[in-house]
Amino acid sequence: MSRVSNMKLDVELARAAECALKSTTYLPEGSIRVTAGDGWLTLSGEVDWDYQRQAATNSVRYLMGVIGVNEEITIKPNTCLSTVKSAIEAALKRRAHAVAQHISVEVRGAEVTLTGNVRSWSERELAASSAWATPGVRRVFDSITIAC
Repeated sequence: MSRVSNMKLDVELARAAECALKSTTYLPEGSIRVTAGDGWLTLSGEVDWDYQRQAATNSVRYLMGVIGVNEEITIKPNTCLSTVKSAIEAALKRRAHAVAQHISVEVRGAEVTLTGNVRSWSERELAASSAWATPGVRRVFDSITIAC
């Protein structure tokens, strides 16, 4: 395939991705930028929540012609980061009191590290989703182990 043909396909792929992003109701319009090259999409921009970052990636991942997606979307810190630890711990207690007793939360800036032991994958996922759902969290390191 010629270089011109490749460039044309990349332009069409980027347009298709932009349309898919516009139809993703979770995303504020214009928050994500798309570039395409050799079948790879790169998504960049800023969103308020992790679920929006995931929705953007999922909306373009299976478009025809997409070989892969480079996700470079950041999450805006929108709260006082000193309250992040207490907010995550409170969310864990609300959602699963028994799980919260076995998990430690460490916050460094906008990054959260979860450690401890739980009894199942669902408890581990619950803890991680509680951390991601906290405003201001930009990254979660899940070091929770499943103890039988």
